[in-house]
Amino acid sequence: MLIRFAVSNFRSIDKRMELSMVSADENAESPLYQESLGVELLPEAAIYGANASGKSNVLLSLQWLKCAVMTSLQFWDDSIPLDPFAFSGDDSRPSAFELEMLVGGVHYEYYLEANRERIHYESVYATREGNRICLFEREEDSLRFDDSVQRKTAIEELLTPRTLVMSIARRYDEASLSDLLEAIQSMQFLGESSTRYATLSMLRTAANTRDLFDESMIVQPSLFDFDSPEFDTNGTEQRERALAWLRMADLGIRDVRVVEDTADSGRKRKKVELLHASPHGDSPLDFRQESEGTRAWFRLIGPAIAALDAGAPLVFDELDASLHPVLAAQLLRFFQDEDTNPHGAQLVFTSHDTSLMQYLKSDEIWLTEKHDGATTLYPLTSFDSQRVKDSIDLESGYRHGRFGGIPELDLADFLRSKGVIA
Repeated sequence: MLIRFAVSNFRSIDKRMELSMVSADENAESPLYQESLGVELLPEAAIYGANASGKSNVLLSLQWLKCAVMTSLQFWDDSIPLDPFAFSGDDSRPSAFELEMLVGGVHYEYYLEANRERIHYESVYATREGNRICLFEREEDSLRFDDSVQRKTAIEELLTPRTLVMSIARRYDEASLSDLLEAIQSMQFLGESSTRYATLSMLRTAANTRDLFDESMIVQPSLFDFDSPEFDTNGTEQRERALAWLRMADLGIRDVRVVEDTADSGRKRKKVELLHASPHGDSPLDFRQESEGTRAWFRLIGPAIAALDAGAPLVFDELDASLHPVLAAQLLRFFQDEDTNPHGAQLVFTSHDTSLMQYLKSDEIWLTEKHDGATTLYPLTSFDSQRVKDSIDLESGYRHGRFGGIPELDLADFLRSKGVIA
């Protein structure tokens, strides 16, 4: 489970900002109460803010860190593909990332500082039963390991100024770090626009990046294709579960059929057809002819079910741009309900849809603002507690500007700038 994430000097983020999944309440009866930490972790975090306030960059920085761990060994030969804060005036200043996760009862802390030229600092700490140890620490060219790390020599042999220790440990399946690496890899990211390829460009081509991250073409054949090698003995149960989710978006959908299609290149590929109830029986409709809302919900089903089953974070940029408010609210309920989320999966998302606030607690709501080109992130609970309590209708309070995070528009100034009035 994600405990907290912090970043500085990344895109519109200048000074250090932190997103925390720790509840403001102390509820030892909560199913998400972590006795080893003495805190309750939250199943959801929603980030609201005006357009261009930097909401997406908060999520993108976490996605960047995942991609760094997954790919630095393979692709970071000449430079580190960082996009630091544009107005700092210091291109050599390192960007910094901090990630805390609870994995299998172990509290992990991962720290990274790097600029485009080299990695300046990297370390992992693990706390078990109150005993905190440093598994490794790297400062410039100096590297030290705890005795529990087994592949020290192999890691040192592949280390370069632009290669992460974590990437090498992943290649060698280093046992002391494997649980943390698996947790990082299990984080899924959805909803970002294709413009992210230019900024994430860690791989040699945009196509490689799409293969790693792009969810726009997902048709999830393994959930519905009986001939798929991934359709195992549990496949029938998972298929019925996925169909139940899909029917929430369109009650007219009866089933899903996966068929082989020959593309223009002559290469065979699998194509999804949704079967709809009609006077003539079940009639197939090509996936591309479905409504955008149905397609968005369909693409979400596989990642959401996988996150819930694994107890992993699902990160979704602009949730409201893809889903109808009713479906978005249902997704929130899936993560909030102990029966549908028994393993502590978490949903982190950005949105403009204030109607979703009625399904969130005040400590699950975060706000972004931009001042002098720099993004600031702050929790709703940073306001006076009585002020928050007095605004029982958080949606109305947000829309009326009580907590910031909304565009500051003056109609007269706008009309004057357009020459409509003098």
